[in-house]
Amino acid sequence: MDEQNREIVLYAQDALQLWHERRPGFSIFGSYTGRVVLTSTRLMFLSTGGSGADRRLAAATLGAFGSLLFGETPTSDLDLSALSNEGSLAVPLGRITQGTAQRRCDCTNYVGVQYTKESGEVAECAFMPKDGIAWSGAATWASKLSEARAAFASSPYR
Repeated sequence: MDEQNREIVLYAQDALQLWHERRPGFSIFGSYTGRVVLTSTRLMFLSTGGSGADRRLAAATLGAFGSLLFGETPTSDLDLSALSNEGSLAVPLGRITQGTAQRRCDCTNYVGVQYTKESGEVAECAFMPKDGIAWSGAATWASKLSEARAAFASSPYR
């Protein structure tokens, strides 16, 4: 790949939940745990393949021992092969029509993304940390997405 067409990672964040809906749900059921990676060509969500609910339930049921044994759903070891996992997402920057920091009715911050699929259908998804409702990074994350879209979405090789 030549220097001009190289995909560059601009921003990444671990331990997020993704809902393939306009707003995040009030529970982790129906969501996916993973890492968000914003590159010069696309927005990706590298899913672990599940919500992590089973791990959290086991940890809660078994107390301190369960927390040590099962703990959190790891996302730090995900690589691009995770794109084949259920819940993963890869959207070219040119297909993203909106990406904004928003607040749910319970004052939880999240990032909502609207994009167009190859079929022309409009789709939406929402991201928020799996362990925090006071996410101060939502505005930063949305800003990085906006900057990437402005800088790279209209590049001829996208």
